[in-house]
Amino acid sequence: MKFTLYPLVSCLTVVAIAFSCTDHRIPELMPSCPIVQESIKRGYTSTETPPNSETLTIEGALYGLPAGKQTFILVPTETHTYSYNAQKLLTQESRLYTNSNSTINYEYTSSTIKQSEFTGGNLTKVTSYSLNSQSLIGSIINGNTTYKYDANGYLIETTEMLSPTVIQKTTYTIDNGNVIKMEMTNPNFVLTIVYTYDLTKENIPPKKLFEGRPSRNLLIKSSQDYHQFDINLYTNFTATYSYTYDKQGKVQRKLEVLIYKSGVGGINPNAAGPPSISTTDYSYACQ
Repeated sequence: MKFTLYPLVSCLTVVAIAFSCTDHRIPELMPSCPIVQESIKRGYTSTETPPNSETLTIEGALYGLPAGKQTFILVPTETHTYSYNAQKLLTQESRLYTNSNSTINYEYTSSTIKQSEFTGGNLTKVTSYSLNSQSLIGSIINGNTTYKYDANGYLIETTEMLSPTVIQKTTYTIDNGNVIKMEMTNPNFVLTIVYTYDLTKENIPPKKLFEGRPSRNLLIKSSQDYHQFDINLYTNFTATYSYTYDKQGKVQRKLEVLIYKSGVGGINPNAAGPPSISTTDYSYACQ
């Protein structure tokens, strides 16, 4: 069984129709060289070698794998393209997959953000958010989710009413400018993720500024523990990240190696699945 965490707010963009960027309360986050494209490749397990594939060899011990050289075949799976306005605020995210495509547009005023999602050119979902006094997302309009931040703009808590009697709460622990722990709880499960960073490297430029202040440094490891109460299921994901850089020192590629274990009644080391490998290549507006 696989559990995947997605950002609590999948995308927040901005169409500066009636919004003054001077209202943004964290101006130092405005990227001078924003990311315009992310090209993602994932591990390919078939015996055939597909077109446009890449062979990647890594040292296994650095990623929690058996020691020695480990070789994987990667294939392109998706491309994310980002568009910005003159103030370098995100206005659109386009996602191109092998067999489909989607687009997310963002419009906002001084007090709201409207997120419109399209799949195959058809409007599929509209979500509107109200902004708080920090010009960050405060709640989903006509929804059941609220967001809480600290004085520096870091997201520290979300609360979602799943039903009149069931509340799901997510808390974030901040240390030295980084999110070091996330814990999500509801009556059915508890999910905890612990994050480790390279404190000598700055994080990649943020794209969705109204989600709150991002972690300061580059993520190098995350460990996710999930406990589902009804069947006493435990699942653990451990992801290790490494990076390569361009001549200007910007992150050019991120490599993620994900290993998971799962078992009923406790983690069973023999229940570990095969590693999941992916890379993300970044392109910047100033290249």
